[in-house]
Amino acid sequence: MDFIVDFMSKRFDKKKSIPIVIASFAIVFLMVLGSSGSYVAGNSPANSPATPASKVAVVDTNGTFIFGSVQGPLTDLNPVTATSTAGDISALLYSSLLYPGASGGVVPWLAKSYNISDQGKLFTFNMVTNATWSNGNPVTSKDVNFTFQSILNHPSIDFNSLNKYVASIDATSTYTVVFHMKKYYNPLLYEIGTEPIIPAVWGNSPYTANISSFTNYATNITSGSYNASKLITDGPVMLTSMTTVSGADFKTNKNFFNGAPDYARMIWEFFKTTSDATAALESKSIDAFWGPYTDASLFAKLNYLKSVSAPSTYTFYAWLNNKVAPFNNTDLRKAVAFAINKHYINKVALAGAGLNGSNGGLPYTFRNQVPTGLPFYHYNLTAAANMMTKGGFTKTNGEWYYPNGTQVQITLIEPPLADWVTAGQIISQNLTAFGIKTTYTPETFANWADYVGYGNFQMTYFGFTGASPTAWSVLNTLFAANSSAPIGKFSWTHGWNVERYNNTTVNTLLSEAASTPNLTMEQSYLNKIQQAIANQLPLIMIDDPPTFFTYNNHTVIDNTPNYNIAWMISIEHMQILKYQNQTSLFTTTNKIIIVGAVVGILAVVAAAVVLRTRKKKESEKEED
Repeated sequence: MDFIVDFMSKRFDKKKSIPIVIASFAIVFLMVLGSSGSYVAGNSPANSPATPASKVAVVDTNGTFIFGSVQGPLTDLNPVTATSTAGDISALLYSSLLYPGASGGVVPWLAKSYNISDQGKLFTFNMVTNATWSNGNPVTSKDVNFTFQSILNHPSIDFNSLNKYVASIDATSTYTVVFHMKKYYNPLLYEIGTEPIIPAVWGNSPYTANISSFTNYATNITSGSYNASKLITDGPVMLTSMTTVSGADFKTNKNFFNGAPDYARMIWEFFKTTSDATAALESKSIDAFWGPYTDASLFAKLNYLKSVSAPSTYTFYAWLNNKVAPFNNTDLRKAVAFAINKHYINKVALAGAGLNGSNGGLPYTFRNQVPTGLPFYHYNLTAAANMMTKGGFTKTNGEWYYPNGTQVQITLIEPPLADWVTAGQIISQNLTAFGIKTTYTPETFANWADYVGYGNFQMTYFGFTGASPTAWSVLNTLFAANSSAPIGKFSWTHGWNVERYNNTTVNTLLSEAASTPNLTMEQSYLNKIQQAIANQLPLIMIDDPPTFFTYNNHTVIDNTPNYNIAWMISIEHMQILKYQNQTSLFTTTNKIIIVGAVVGILAVVAAAVVLRTRKKKESEKEED
């Protein structure tokens, strides 16, 4: 403090200056604290805009997460049978014994552990003890037993043909359930483990044991005849309302066994097209969206948006209806494959995301199980023309004709998803330029799903989420006869074989691959299946890019753990941000304390100056 005393004593040596100095320091300090930095050079403090206080982001546990989605069919919320958008919503409401892992395989979920014994014919699942339904009842082995007994008792919804393999089910304790198999079948762990579990109370009044009656939940909720909050669910969120136009509203399930989301509410907002959803993400009216690859470069320019991609089994195919002309001709299918410029589609529609798949049917993630030498059908118009000629078609004035003289024409239908639309238009242009007149027809998502599901189409293009943990599972859902349905019957509920491919040899090989515990033999069967698919080409692999997810990093944080980000459950791990004033030294209370301390220090300094001055004068008198 001596340097301060010296400073003041040298410049203010008159006693009357001391109170003025103290007052001046105090007033100036108060002015500085009170101004909060409002002074701007060139402006008077009175006219200067106040600088906003510094803000910091914190997690808002009472926040609302707004997720964008393209409108899709909402006809069924029964988790056992729901598909499309309703299936995505249902996946948030109901849990399964196991959950698909990010890189294949399964991870514990309602089952904390499982054991396979007796040469693959005995499955024992040990369940968690803290899972509850929204009505407060615990999730137990009784619910698991009810789920699978309902499926076994209703062949129309036994999509995995469990009746062929499951001999009996025993709930041996409250949280242990045992499946006895008739024979070994390697897909069973995945098919049983990932089946959504429904509450056993559905077998009681006012419900009914006939599980088919639950399929009208979505229709009743959207029409207002059923209160969504009455649904008995156990997922991370609970449905509060839903409409076919605006979307769905959820509240957080605070009792979710795997940890409740860090937000209070989620709004699933529907948009007619991906372009509308992208515009909403740009304008910050939604927080996240599985955006199209065509917008990747746009998103990269906006510093408040972050895009996340990860390797996945998501694959784009040109799907050809094998039961209708002209795609009931194998040579024409190969010609179309050669006539499509896949590299250009990859560049324009998918932002160069990847072109690594195989026309044997498997995506790049299963590359180690793809046999060598499979044809890819690169863009080659000469090869395309040769295949058309081999198939009995003739070309006149640049157009291709059937042997009977009828012009070959194709209609390609698409839903309003931006990158799908771009790719579909390129395919149409490629084929028309080659001489196969192709009409591109956009459809609403609901109409498109119906046309494809019931087989009322010639050609379409869309992405397949092959999230199954094994190569066999992917091939089975794409090409097995029991993964499809005859034209006029809805195929989506059976699998992804909407092209309606049916080959006896492939069906037999799939069955043999699933039934052998010998991994070498299994791979041998899988190789033969892929070779048959590549030679017969029931559909055309176009691209297999990574999963692409974009969110506003100013409003949310993505804390997705080791789950595939293509799965709905990942949005449970988003955190909502709010901004609040940063804790400052110069709060109102602190200002008073600081001013008091400064005035006190100045008073002490002033007293020291006065005391030194007096001592100096007394010393001078003594010398005199």
